[in-house]
Amino acid sequence: MLNLLSTRLTFSMFFNQRLLPAWTLLSVVFSSGLEAAVQINPAALITSEGRGSVTYQVMLDVAPASGEIVTLTPVVEDGTELSVSGPLVFNIDNYQTAQLVSVTPLMDNIIDGSVLSNIHHQVSVNLAGGVYENTTAPDITVNNEDVDGAALIVQPASGSSLFLSEGTAQTVTFSVGARRPNSDILFNLNQSNLQGNTSELVVSLNAANNFMQTVEVMAVHDGVVDGDLPFTIVTDAVISTDLSYSGINPVDIQGLAIDSKIETSVAVYPSLIRIVEGGKPASYQVELKGTPLPDEVVTITAVSNDVSEATVSTPVQFNESNFNQPQVISVTPVSDGGNDGDVQSTITLITSSNLANGHYSNIKERSVSFVNINTDGVRMIAVEPSASAELMLKEGQTKTINVSTAGLRPLGEVSFAITGDNAQGVISKSQIVLNQDNDFKDSYELTALHDGVIDGDQTFKVIASSTQSTDSGYSGQTPLTVNLLAIDNAIEAGVVLSPAVLQSIEGAGFVSYQVYLEKAPANDEVVTLMPASEDTTEATVSGALVFNASNFSVPQLVTITPIKDNVVDNDQTLNITHNVSSSLTDGNYSGYRAGHVTLTNRNIDNAQLVAIHPALGAELFINEGSSQIITINVPGTKPKADIVVDFTGTSEQISLSENTVLLNESNQFTATLALSAVIDQVIDGDQVVSIISSQTRSDDPAYNGIKPVDISAVAIDVDPVTPGQLSFQLTQDTVNENASTVNLLVERTGSTIGEASAELVFTNQSVTQQDYSSPKALITFANGESRQTVSLIIVDDLNVEETESLIVSLRNPVNASLGTNHSSQVFITDNDTKVSSGATSNSSGGGGGMDWMFCMFLVIGRYLIYRLRYTQPCS
Repeated sequence: MLNLLSTRLTFSMFFNQRLLPAWTLLSVVFSSGLEAAVQINPAALITSEGRGSVTYQVMLDVAPASGEIVTLTPVVEDGTELSVSGPLVFNIDNYQTAQLVSVTPLMDNIIDGSVLSNIHHQVSVNLAGGVYENTTAPDITVNNEDVDGAALIVQPASGSSLFLSEGTAQTVTFSVGARRPNSDILFNLNQSNLQGNTSELVVSLNAANNFMQTVEVMAVHDGVVDGDLPFTIVTDAVISTDLSYSGINPVDIQGLAIDSKIETSVAVYPSLIRIVEGGKPASYQVELKGTPLPDEVVTITAVSNDVSEATVSTPVQFNESNFNQPQVISVTPVSDGGNDGDVQSTITLITSSNLANGHYSNIKERSVSFVNINTDGVRMIAVEPSASAELMLKEGQTKTINVSTAGLRPLGEVSFAITGDNAQGVISKSQIVLNQDNDFKDSYELTALHDGVIDGDQTFKVIASSTQSTDSGYSGQTPLTVNLLAIDNAIEAGVVLSPAVLQSIEGAGFVSYQVYLEKAPANDEVVTLMPASEDTTEATVSGALVFNASNFSVPQLVTITPIKDNVVDNDQTLNITHNVSSSLTDGNYSGYRAGHVTLTNRNIDNAQLVAIHPALGAELFINEGSSQIITINVPGTKPKADIVVDFTGTSEQISLSENTVLLNESNQFTATLALSAVIDQVIDGDQVVSIISSQTRSDDPAYNGIKPVDISAVAIDVDPVTPGQLSFQLTQDTVNENASTVNLLVERTGSTIGEASAELVFTNQSVTQQDYSSPKALITFANGESRQTVSLIIVDDLNVEETESLIVSLRNPVNASLGTNHSSQVFITDNDTKVSSGATSNSSGGGGGMDWMFCMFLVIGRYLIYRLRYTQPCS
């Protein structure tokens, strides 16, 4: 970097070489020192006289000093060509937020050719000795195209409106200058690279479209993390028999494809598992949230913080293809031969990347907990697994739960009942019996119920009663509760047809409607929708549409072609039906029946008809800022006089190029009307708008007083959505230790558009992770969903404790912000009572006195899972 002048090229974008062969469109950082700098992006623009404004971005490279206010004022060199918006103000809080300068081209009504003009930028600060004192900013160059006379206008051709996130589009309008052509105009559009493309490859301007056409310019979603990349849509020279227009080369379109960013993190479930010394392994489920780079290999290594209690399995690896497929880390308990009680320890997960600059090269370590239950010299019931990744079951899946005695062998049979706490799980038996015949081992099947209801993931607990046994050491224990998470896999199938009522005109252009699925098919399910016309003498339809789990919500079009039958048969109404078939016999769309679309095909044979096409249909779903050409003509018997039709809009959402249309001999009784959806900068959703046609006025009695159909359009809202807020309904809650669960309601207020999520963070105050567990570490709201429940599983232990508490917080929201109540405190009230040395026995076992040794064994060995309800004096 130079001492006095630094220039940084953020990206390069080639300017139209036919106009400015020596210029390159750059984003420039201009600095009068090593630190303070002003970024302007892009550094060259293309405008057209009297047409819409274009914008460029301005931001600061480094932070101003505390209290310093930096004002940047754009100044136009030639006020007859351009005007600009006002000053921009930056401070330490907003210096990295891009602000926009709007450049408005002026109409001079002079054929003066394209004019180059500069915009200067004055920088001022309020603080002597501030970071930006004496800093200067670069100029930008604007090429203002002349529209007086024969000209091809491209709007916009450059500017920050063409900084497009991958997968998004910008509407570009092609039109002619003040000199109206006397023949059609054609030219081709070409991609300069694979970063940008267009919805059309040929632009055709003619009288039918009022010499105006819109094209969608799209930034390609390439699935590769390759940074922001420029692209150019190259326009070829015009082909026309109008010599004034033939050979004109419109300016090229300059865009920037903004690389899709991802959020990288490691997700682990559950946060706590229980293992039994010498017993079976349990497991954690691990997956990545966010795609690694194409060549990146992400390794997650688990390290046991106490290898005398548990060992862990070998590392797991993820890459671009399997990053979101869960892998399992197994934890194997170690029997240490020492009566040391239950031991809680942690597993540290270390994430590493093979690339120094990979997405996962700087992921922090995280820890999860396990409890190794002691079996040395004790009598206890082992339940495996009771909390593990293996107990995340999709609805319909089954897991075997093994039950056995651990530690000292029982002197007699041990039995207890098991039951579920709700209907989300199915248990294969209700009684567990452990005896010498089965070597004190039993098992049961636990199944996540397939309820066919869309109710989200649900928790289910298998709760055991107190044990019964002739061995007093095994009598009265309460085996561990088994915690299941039933993963919801039900969907509500649905096929959307929009619009469901259409009108066509015999022999005229096609009409179309949109089809998409309301809910996702199963993972491997292919859904085929076959439209069919009830009367192919009136209309035919396009072929089959195919949907799967990845494209189900993307609208596809069915095209209806009306047939001219040369029969005076009046208007005909028929249905377009839809046969739905699934590739799976048990798929989400197996046996589904879709609705139909009603079509009215208007007769033109020997008819006095003023036709409007299209009057409704998918062609009239118009994005704000875009336009659609409507044709008004007389397709039947030729009129004997001029015809006039008036049009009136019912809403400010749609503007009309004309309010009155004249049909006569000179235009062959055909005229066009441009409908434009207005950019209102209001998030108001899609708006249905009607354009009302008047009765015709004509000196031909047969065509006087005819009422053409009204036009029905939908203005598609494209205004950016302000994300909603996520908050807990209650900032605190109190639950008894034996309540099993506590449910915390999280509300999504404001906008509910799109999916939103937030991480759940649990901060232990006086509790330990043995006191509770959570089935998920991420809370997700579907599109339109406003409420979600966070369920905490409360562990009912035998310890006499004070009231404990933890804080549940929302962190790192996606497509949402956090409200004031983004944390909730949970108080857990103890339900255990102290053993009183002076009380009398209330045990069902009755009366005899306990000997000192056995009493002391019960009190000291508090980790035994035993219901201490004997209060026999120890003396």
